[in-house]
Amino acid sequence: MANVSKRPLKSKVLVNIFSQLAKIVARSNNKNASRILESLLTETERIIIAKRLAAILMIAENCPTAVVAKTLDLSRSTVNIIRQNFYSGKYEAVLEIRGKSKKEREQMWESLDKILRLGMPSMGSDRWDWMKDRSRNKHPK
Repeated sequence: MANVSKRPLKSKVLVNIFSQLAKIVARSNNKNASRILESLLTETERIIIAKRLAAILMIAENCPTAVVAKTLDLSRSTVNIIRQNFYSGKYEAVLEIRGKSKKEREQMWESLDKILRLGMPSMGSDRWDWMKDRSRNKHPK
């Protein structure tokens, strides 16, 4: 679990530091952005962020809470919190940059799958069935 110092930064300082991080990542190409984040974030932090992003994108695809929770190994309460934030508009910036074309979305799901597996083999043949069903115009149960 990630630890946060008991001595919090002043809000203005935190905003400034985060702004600098965002600028550095935004200016870099995909390969460098990945290297920057890998060097700054622990494995646990990368997993947390990847799962959160995947949950947001799955919710955007109208996946049921149970499917998101099972696929990403999250609790239903965590998925429900992310879902509430999603519907309150908290993740609009994330949704604006996701792939618009079918090919871009497929590449995004392949990338997320690799990130979530951390190089490990797939966790079963049905792990992404909801996405295959969706591409066939079926809705997951």
